[in-house]
Amino acid sequence: MVAKKVLISSIFLILIVGVVIGLVAVFVHNNAKKSGQESLSEQMKLVIQMCNYTDHHTECQQSLSPVAQNSSAGVKDYMKAALLSISDQAQNSLNMTESLLVEAKDGTRIKRSIEECNDLMKEARDELQALVSYVNDVELETMNDRALELRIWIGSVNSYAGTCMDVIGDDDRKVSEAMKGPIYDTTAITDNALAIMGFLTSLACLASS
Repeated sequence: MVAKKVLISSIFLILIVGVVIGLVAVFVHNNAKKSGQESLSEQMKLVIQMCNYTDHHTECQQSLSPVAQNSSAGVKDYMKAALLSISDQAQNSLNMTESLLVEAKDGTRIKRSIEECNDLMKEARDELQALVSYVNDVELETMNDRALELRIWIGSVNSYAGTCMDVIGDDDRKVSEAMKGPIYDTTAITDNALAIMGFLTSLACLASS
């Protein structure tokens, strides 16, 4: 009988200890999670907020997170980062066309198509570089007044990229497949930038009102 009581007491004690351990584990986990959230800088919280407005969150955070390392970064810094990320992708598309041109035979339709695509992506890159310079030099208030124009200007990159793929077509599967990846990345980053610029211009308007 005594042995039975000891056994029951031991089982009860084990259960109590298990519950306590479980509660401690939950408490530690929740505190760690809360601490992680609190440790996020205000800049990083802004990046997460901006990227929630985009369709490609990972790419967005990759392009904006370096700016968040600067605690004094402002609206224009994020705008430039978004534009430079498109410029980098446009350059990747341009590099691909130049690589394909080396392999294409002279006088063929596909070479003429790649050349046209190459010209389009050069135009996109040059316009983006001009836009970065504009954002760097102009006052925020001026950009707010020209927000729609800026978005149209950025959106033109998607037109260049789409026309590039239309020109190449599907006649040469190798060339078509080689261009799809860089062009998709360019349009994805451009879509992100449009969402980011919309968010930031709205933020700047609120700040200046």
